[in-house]
Amino acid sequence: MTFPDKKFASVAEYAGAYFDQGKAAASSVDSEKLEAAFVCLDAAYERGGMVYVCGNGGSASISNHLVCDHSKGGQTDTDLRPKVVSLSTNMEMITAFTGFDGGRSAKLATNNLHVEGDNYGVVEDTHQSLMHILAQYIRLKRMDDGTIQERKF
Repeated sequence: MTFPDKKFASVAEYAGAYFDQGKAAASSVDSEKLEAAFVCLDAAYERGGMVYVCGNGGSASISNHLVCDHSKGGQTDTDLRPKVVSLSTNMEMITAFTGFDGGRSAKLATNNLHVEGDNYGVVEDTHQSLMHILAQYIRLKRMDDGTIQERKF
């Protein structure tokens, strides 16, 4: 099914259907692969390794946002000092890796979190949520229990 596949009577009705699509997209994420992505990131940050991220199209801005949230957020109230580089800030690097075809780059990735969907907005919203989930969970895992309730995420 393609979304949207019809006109909607109001923006509220469209928003409701859009959010339903978002729930379906989020449910399509393989939880074992999400756990593997967390383990990979956590281990890299723990050993002081460099993490490279990328995205194509609108997801390129999500990879840039990931640098901010993982770098700054990961350091807040923890002992982490994540090192993250977005290949999307450098067009030469991103095209060298993907050839403008993000599907091929999935085969190169250590961990690929695939989101089922045919509406780019819904898919990118889910990518953004996954980025926040991983950033916040990594931070949360290292925070003192008392500090958690004192902070806003």
